[in-house]
Amino acid sequence: MEADEHNLPKDAPLRSLFLADKADGAKPDWTFNMLLKHGVRSCLEYAKNSDLKRARSLSNPDLAPHLEFVDLGGHGYAKVRLSADEMRTEFVCIPRPITRSEKPDGGPIGYRVLPTAGAGLSI
Repeated sequence: MEADEHNLPKDAPLRSLFLADKADGAKPDWTFNMLLKHGVRSCLEYAKNSDLKRARSLSNPDLAPHLEFVDLGGHGYAKVRLSADEMRTEFVCIPRPITRSEKPDGGPIGYRVLPTAGAGLSI
């Protein structure tokens, strides 16, 4: 997805499904995750207005009801814990690792997500 920021032509007909350009010329927002979770209408709306709430209101609920989380461009790691009763997967996303962090803790964290599934639930 990072390559799209540099290589996907601004006049590409499907660009809005991958990237939403900003009026001020700043780095575009990625919309591909939105495409997979919410659909084409959400991507096109976000690319037009940068209004996340409005874009999500156009989400197609039948598109991917099994998905709770999508980040195809994230960097980081996942830690999985399994027991007889539960599966917990912690996704830890870090900023783009362009240079190595010199901090002993590995540097800043972008976000953490911790989905769980109990016994009897399919994942």
